Amino acid sequence: MASTLSHISQEELDYYAKVPKVHLHSHILGMVPADTLLSLADKNGVALDSRTPEELYRYYNFQRFVEILSHIAASIQTEEDYSRVIYECVERAYREEHVLYSELAVQTSYHLLYGSSYQQIIDGFSDGIRRAERDFGVQARLILGLNRQLPPPIATHIVRQAIAYPSPYVIGIGLEDFEGYGPPEDFAEAYSLAKSEGLHRTVHAGEHGPAQNVITALTRLEGERIDHGYRAAEDASLAYRLAENHVHFAVCPTVSSRQGWLRPTGHIIKQMYDCGMWLSINTDDPAIVGTDLNREYALAARYLGVGRREMTGIARQAIDAAWLSPEEKAKLRARFDREMAEAAL
Repeated sequence: MASTLSHISQEELDYYAKVPKVHLHSHILGMVPADTLLSLADKNGVALDSRTPEELYRYYNFQRFVEILSHIAASIQTEEDYSRVIYECVERAYREEHVLYSELAVQTSYHLLYGSSYQQIIDGFSDGIRRAERDFGVQARLILGLNRQLPPPIATHIVRQAIAYPSPYVIGIGLEDFEGYGPPEDFAEAYSLAKSEGLHRTVHAGEHGPAQNVITALTRLEGERIDHGYRAAEDASLAYRLAENHVHFAVCPTVSSRQGWLRPTGHIIKQMYDCGMWLSINTDDPAIVGTDLNREYALAARYLGVGRREMTGIARQAIDAAWLSPEEKAKLRARFDREMAEAAL
């Protein structure tokens, strides 16, 4: 794998920075840069365990990763803070990564622990999204992250909050966190309720847990997409069935590599791609793990062993997996094609 992992050139990054993209798998807390965290913590009187950006986001295990997320959540306290955070996320993604549409996950349970109300969280994020749409002509929507470390009735309660306080910016739910803490079937009630109210559904599955979790997420929870899903590719017959059924997998090259999915024989997403599985390229928690979508595309091209034309096709096909109306998807495809032509890519 040495040649595959050789240095990514600035020329590669510059190329992928020009490619229009949709972003379907990223968590808002994991997108907050360390300097923004320091600014918010100072503003709201939150004590952090370091003042050095590199130290703030250094982690070696999942527990430390959760501590980092908790520090960020504790530092976001007002509607203006929520608005600022998501506005800056959308602006940075558009200016630096050419992201035209984002579906960003917010775990309200983190913020509720530190005194924010559900309405405050959603109103703040909605304001930031509206301002970004006005200023940059791009769209973003919210996915309510359900923490599988918490009892399943809390997930159902969060869905009920979304129903009681509807927002055009909240379009779906997603089961998150370490799979060992809660199998997908435990959250069937929350997913059934979400579906009945027209909310879209994705599930983190087959990342740390068995391939069966992918099947359960698609059947018992009626998930429309799968986040990660790598274990499904270890069973070739299952992988081909998932490909034939056009199941979408939102994969994250850097994070999956750190979890052991980059092996001497190649990256697991190469197996997924070779089986015909439908993939989009995403970042997961880019500020914390130290990546961006341009780098993820460059890494994916190497892992998959494909060229820029194929990666452009992957970027365009991701529009089909977005939770947009057919008319909105058609407009986004037209913009994608126009901007590709204008950039002469």
